[in-house]
Amino acid sequence: MPFTYQEREYQTRMVDTAVKHFTEIDPYVKRECHSVMLLSPCGSGKTVTAMRIIEKLYEQDYRKVVFIAHRHRLLNQANNYFRWMELQDKCKNLEFYTSSIYEKDIGLMRNADLVIFDEAHHSACDSGVRLMGSINPKKTLGLTATNWRSDRIKLVFEKLVEDYGINSLIELGYLSKYDHYLIDKWGPEEVTSVYLKNIDLFGKSIMFFHTHEESEYAVELLKSAGIRASSVYGSMNDSAREIIYSQFENGEIQVLCNLMLLTEGVDFPDLQTVFVKPSIKGLTTQMGGRALRITEGKNIANIVQVSGDGYSFARIAKARDSYVMNGGKWSRTTYSKEFIARITGEIFKYKIALAKDSLAMESLQFTDNRETQEQLAFLDEHRRALNKIPDLEELAAITEGVE
Repeated sequence: MPFTYQEREYQTRMVDTAVKHFTEIDPYVKRECHSVMLLSPCGSGKTVTAMRIIEKLYEQDYRKVVFIAHRHRLLNQANNYFRWMELQDKCKNLEFYTSSIYEKDIGLMRNADLVIFDEAHHSACDSGVRLMGSINPKKTLGLTATNWRSDRIKLVFEKLVEDYGINSLIELGYLSKYDHYLIDKWGPEEVTSVYLKNIDLFGKSIMFFHTHEESEYAVELLKSAGIRASSVYGSMNDSAREIIYSQFENGEIQVLCNLMLLTEGVDFPDLQTVFVKPSIKGLTTQMGGRALRITEGKNIANIVQVSGDGYSFARIAKARDSYVMNGGKWSRTTYSKEFIARITGEIFKYKIALAKDSLAMESLQFTDNRETQEQLAFLDEHRRALNKIPDLEELAAITEGVE
């Protein structure tokens, strides 16, 4: 079956803006821009957008393009999209190369018209700087979901192109809605225990841990409970990792544990849940974003974090619903639009019941209406608390009686 795609409106805007920066004279610097950073969330289609930029720049005599990435999966993905989008036919004289960031023999890639650097926050590392210096491109396009580094090394791009963020892409249906879950403690025993009590809810999952020992212990605990689990690390050779990835993709493995390897360079659209270890904003964005890709049969994603530690993914993108573990059960702390609409409907129903008896509404003393009055008062108070996030001691009282 031939590959088909429908270019999204935000992708069109980003393509046009990037091409304009590369090909038109900037009135301030009196020349074209040499480097552009394309900032867009995980799952937004950055590789497809980059291919469209290649196609547009080919019309402006860009004939040699190099696509750089730090993982072979990303390079294979770029080659696949180049083929699927038929750029070899549309751009017949185009030289298209892919290169690992660690490549030393760059051969014909020197003096490229355009270098595309995927996961461009790696462009500032030693290997990235040396490779870019060797290729010496005329123009550079960076692709990333997080345009900064935790070591605070500056990323130097002349122009930044961005459009919709995660919230907008979720609202427009380009990324999956998600529910947010908070647990009390982060460790192999706690995380696997939560998973094992909610297997049907969490399904195919990725778990992030701080150490190799934690990750391996989690795999051991899951396997002892009958769950098909494995772990992956950067120290593995590519072929061993690819075997595990393939097993995870086809369902032979249910849970994949790691430290940081799975923050970038892998796409599992049917991934149901990500267990996000405590971390800073950028890494939290990368970890949580793994779950938000859309695929047929996937209704909602789940993101699990520890309460009170690290950066909350709910600060990055609004959750459909949020839950905390309270007494071994999940308690809702924020509410979806559907839930609020249902509560509003219940309030309206009871108000109508009171309005039917005008005498009761005037005196408010008839015992026949006492139960209705109490229900109305409860619902009104509950609705006022809907947009608040109470502490655990208040939570039980607020949610009591609400299904």
